[in-house]
Amino acid sequence: MAVEIAERIRTAIAERHHKHDGLTISIGVATFPAAAGTKESLLEAADRAKSMAKRLGSDRVVAAGSVGA
Repeated sequence: MAVEIAERIRTAIAERHHKHDGLTISIGVATFPAAAGTKESLLEAADRAKSMAKRLGSDRVVAAGSVGA
């Protein structure tokens, strides 16, 4: 569910901004307790997923625990 919501946010931003000013967004998603057991580790997992999204070319959503994230 969180990935779907993040994808809707990413798509809305792309539709409004990418055509005009090239703005894109990379989103990392992590869920509790599947990706991490503490608040701190959850934030770290989401940050790692966001970094992976950027490395993969930006303008995408990556879930913690997916390949390489």
